[in-house]
Amino acid sequence: MAPYCLLFGFTGIFGFILCEFKKSRKSDLIFLIILTGILIVMASVRAHTVGVDTEVYMDYFSNMVGRSPSFLVSKENIYWREPAYSLLNFIFAKITNSPAVFMGIVSGLIIGLRSIFIYRYSSKIWLSVFIYITFGFFGYAMCTLRQELGISVALFALPFLQKRKIIPYMLIVILAACFHISLWVMIPVYFFVHIPFNKVTLQILGAGTVLLLIFSEHILTVITKVVYQNYQPGSYYTLGRDYSTAVFPVLFFILSLLLMKKLLKNNPENIVLMHFSCYSAVLFILTIRHFVFQRIALIFLPVVLLLIPELLECAAPDPDKVEELLRLQGLDKSRQKQQKDKMASLMGEHKNAVTLYYTVMGLLMAGCITYYLFLLSANRLGLVPYIPFWKL
Repeated sequence: MAPYCLLFGFTGIFGFILCEFKKSRKSDLIFLIILTGILIVMASVRAHTVGVDTEVYMDYFSNMVGRSPSFLVSKENIYWREPAYSLLNFIFAKITNSPAVFMGIVSGLIIGLRSIFIYRYSSKIWLSVFIYITFGFFGYAMCTLRQELGISVALFALPFLQKRKIIPYMLIVILAACFHISLWVMIPVYFFVHIPFNKVTLQILGAGTVLLLIFSEHILTVITKVVYQNYQPGSYYTLGRDYSTAVFPVLFFILSLLLMKKLLKNNPENIVLMHFSCYSAVLFILTIRHFVFQRIALIFLPVVLLLIPELLECAAPDPDKVEELLRLQGLDKSRQKQQKDKMASLMGEHKNAVTLYYTVMGLLMAGCITYYLFLLSANRLGLVPYIPFWKL
């Protein structure tokens, strides 16, 4: 686990020093470029033993080498329902016949797309990268490649969802689903994510979750007759996980509910982030019964890349009061004396607000680290130990 621990430790310390003390877009970009490079290199030089799906995808790529275009649409192609992923393999099979090189390219593409998304839409870039690592998304970029490619594409539909622009949203989702069919679930999502959270909707949500837990076996029996035929009841994919799997996704959704008023005051579009967090929490609860629900939950969980920085922003000093304090500090000394009581009050409030802000930041980061250590110790993706290819 040491390489992963060094990675999140370096990310948190370097990000805090470079981007928190001297906030600027330039510092954010420098940090993002350096960390993206480290992540891509780390993913590219991993041995084929790192990641439970790595060898499966390497075998598929090897099988693609020398194939004609007709193979892409034939039933012999096991991923014919996901033409974008098949086409990606086909194109690079014409350039290289090395599965290891292709694994590095795909992982690099996944990581690069997430970095672009973070740079464009995160309110605190260094913290989002820290979350990308500690929530296990970097690990998925070395394992569940098809779905991670699809999710990386689908995330760019999120701003259109927030602004209710249905056509670009649907087009991006369709493209994402061409990498992994699970992304089709984001089409009906469009019609629900602006529903407000209140007592009625939360009661319906709670009752629905309980009913899904009770009847999940019957629901899966019906679904797996149409799609995911390999996920029949009784298979590995329908076995349950322990309760700890759901703890952190549920906790962060509850935290967003507690801070909902402030979240929506800062930005009404945060309702979409809350809904995605809600869906991931419910699906992780269902994972206690059947692991397969986690595959869908992972489509919505990456919203924490934006949501956790927004939660931290709720604890930030009031910008209006900061502006007023700066205005008073810019007055000449005689006028400052006239306003000394107001200045003292504002300075005291600001000091308390800054203390609260860094306390909340520390608690959020501690929660992320705890979650990451749980993921590493469980090692369900086969990422531990991390081994570079030259040590095999």
